[in-house]
Parts: sequence; C-alpha cells; structure tokens
Amino acid sequence: MALQSQQKVTVLPTGVEIAAGNVSGVLTEGRTGQNTAVGATYESVDRLGGNRNELYTNPVTETTGQTVKVKSSSANDTNSGSAHARRVKIKGLGPLGVAQEENIFLNGTALVESTNNYTAIERVIVNRVGSGGDSNDGNISVFANDGTTELVRADAGEGLGGGAFYYVPSGKNAYPSQFFVSVIEDAEVGIFVRRQGGAYGQRQTILLKNNASNYVSEAPYQLVPGDTLEVRAKRLGSTDAKVSVDIQIVTETQ
Repeated sequence: MALQSQQKVTVLPTGVEIAAGNVSGVLTEGRTGQNTAVGATYESVDRLGGNRNELYTNPVTETTGQTVKVKSSSANDTNSGSAHARRVKIKGLGPLGVAQEENIFLNGTALVESTNNYTAIERVIVNRVGSGGDSNDGNISVFANDGTTELVRADAGEGLGGGAFYYVPSGKNAYPSQFFVSVIEDAEVGIFVRRQGGAYGQRQTILLKNNASNYVSEAPYQLVPGDTLEVRAKRLGSTDAKVSVDIQIVTETQ
C-alpha cells in the first residue's frame, strides 16, 4: 500500500519511511535486553536481572531529579593512556521527563558524576575508545546519586548497556509495534506497562519452549508521557532460562 511522505508517493514499507525520518514528527526506536539467568518469578530482561532499579516511578512529574554516577570495573576504561573505553554517553530523561543525554569521561574504577540531573536512565553507550581496544574492558555501570544503586550496565566488550524497557518522555506519544523474543529453556515473557506512575499491568504474554523464538507485529497501543514499558520473564521449568528481547517503538511528537 502506498504511503504519502513529504509530497511524494512511495511503495517503501512504512517502517522504512519512519526510520529514514520521512514522516514528519514520527520516529522509531529500538530497545533490546538479555537476561541469562531468569528464575522462577518475573524479573527484568536486562543484564542486571532481578527487579530493575529506577530513579523515579513517574519521571515527567519530577521537577529536580538527581545527578548520576558512572564507573567501570576495569582501570583500563579511562580517559588517559592506552585506554579501552575513554568516554560514554548516558541517555534518559531529565527534570519533567524531557529527553536528555550527556557525555561522561571515564576514570577507571572511580565514580564520575554527571553534570546534569536525571529522572530516568535508559542507556549507557561507549562512544570513544583509545588504542587499548575497540570497546569497554570492564563492566560499565550507571548508578543513582548514592553511588550504589545500579541502574544500567554495559558488560565488558558489549559497548552498550540498557534493557528491554522504555520511558515515554514529555511531548511524545509512543506505540510499541514489533516484539521479538528468543529463549533457551522454557520461559514466559510478558510486556508490562505502567500508566503515569501507577501499578504495572501485564499487557502481552508469550510462552516459549526451549530454543524457540517468536515474532509479534500487532496494531500498536498508545503510551503517553509518564508511561513506562518493561519486558519481564520467568522460567517455566526447573532450570533458569536465557531470554533475549528486541522491541521496536514508534514515537510521535504531540
């Protein structure tokens, strides 16, 4: 079916036009997560596992926020010498839920504080390396201001850390559109949605047998500023499961 885009008619798939920025005010974003030890109760699909830590349950209502802190588990991730990772970018939401990002130069295993205040952290991305390697040598973690509450982590060599979760920023609507899951061992995987600081509710569920995968593309449901989406999983057998998730989200400027 043809799509009208910027005064032209095209037969390209709608998703390609959106990804290319050809549909005014509409973009697409992806979130991925992996959890290699999913237990008997629901937990987050990210490298940290368990129940995910958050700065605030409704970021768009927080007027101040807090600074966050970043460090690596390796002294080789530092902005000097023959470093591996020198600098990372953290991405999330600032006060009142405004989308925000910041570059932070690493100092090995010492905590480095952000300049800006945040109400949510979604990702940490290695975006500058030295001659020692093309990615991070250690695990790079972003912590809340207390320096101990871990929010996201990029495992050694991966260069990007986050998870299968998404905060809808102020001024945007969001529409989860495509959902891919693969597992080792039997697992139940669910999309949970929290409406503007309320309770999480299970929006969609997939049951998968060992070494299976599933791809879902559906008519999307709308999320509004302050809503949070999080993918969780639990094992169905007696052995911990490994779960990998990719979810695509279309965002619309209000």
